[in-house]
Amino acid sequence: MMHLNAKQREAILMLQDMRRRYPDETWDGAACGDSTYYALGTTWPALINWRTAAALERRELVTIHRDHDGWDITLTAEGVALEVTR
Repeated sequence: MMHLNAKQREAILMLQDMRRRYPDETWDGAACGDSTYYALGTTWPALINWRTAAALERRELVTIHRDHDGWDITLTAEGVALEVTR
């Protein structure tokens, strides 16, 4: 079982929620700023702290698509399948 800190768990839960509610979107969320704005049921996009997103990418739970406008985040198959509780 993978150990995630509270912010990482919140980010995965939010990205999984965004994927369920917006299955046709290209990205599951967008990383920007210095905070993770956790809220199930939030409107698009899921906002994830860039450090939290980078840590999840190192664990191969998300893929980050970096460009000059910000980071777009997509869950990997492992991120989609991960069972996380808050």
